[in-house]
Amino acid sequence: MKPILHAKSSVRKWGGEPEDYVMIHDYMDYSKAFWPDVRHRIAMHHSLGCWMVEDRFGHELINSSGKRFSPRDVAEQHCLEDHGTILTFRRWLQGITAKPPALAQEIKDEGRESFFKILMRPLDFEPDHPYAAILLLNDYGIWLVRESLGDQVAHEAVEWIRGKNEGVVPAFEDIAKCMTIQGWMSPPKTRERDLTR
Repeated sequence: MKPILHAKSSVRKWGGEPEDYVMIHDYMDYSKAFWPDVRHRIAMHHSLGCWMVEDRFGHELINSSGKRFSPRDVAEQHCLEDHGTILTFRRWLQGITAKPPALAQEIKDEGRESFFKILMRPLDFEPDHPYAAILLLNDYGIWLVRESLGDQVAHEAVEWIRGKNEGVVPAFEDIAKCMTIQGWMSPPKTRERDLTR
C-alpha cells in the first residue's frame, strides 16, 4: 500500500489531514527505494521499526486538527495494514535463508559516534543474532542517518563503514537478496482493499 493511502487511513483514525502522517509512512517505506519488493520490509515493518520511528519523530506530534498522536502508533498502524499484525524483528531475521555478506572487520562498541546508535539499533533487540548487526550497515542505513542527523553526520557514517569494509559501503539489496519471499511477508489483500475505501 502506498504511503498516501496509509496516511488517509491515519486521518480516519486520528483526524487531521494526510500531510500530518505521510512523512511517517514515507519513512516506513523508504527502503522500497533500495529493494522494490516485500523484502524491503525487513528494514522497518516490525516492532523495532516502530520504535525507530519514535526515535526519529519523537513520542508525540500534533496534527492539523490540534490532536496529539503517537508516531509509534502510526507506525504500528502501518504494519497492521500491511501484515495484519506487528511482526517482531526476529521474525524478519528468520526470513534470511542465505548468509548475507559480512563486513570485513568486526564491529565493536564504538558508541561515541552520533550515528552509531542508529546503525546499531537492531542489536538492542537481537544482540545475539548473527545478521542483526549488518541490517543497517549499508546504503539504507546511511539514508536513515542522513534523515535523522543530516548530511555531515551521514558522511562520517559512510567513512566509518568504508573503514570497516575495505573502502566499500554495502548495498541493502545484498541482504534482501538473501531472503526468500514467504507468505507471511505479503500483505493481506482483502484488508488492503478495505482500507482504500
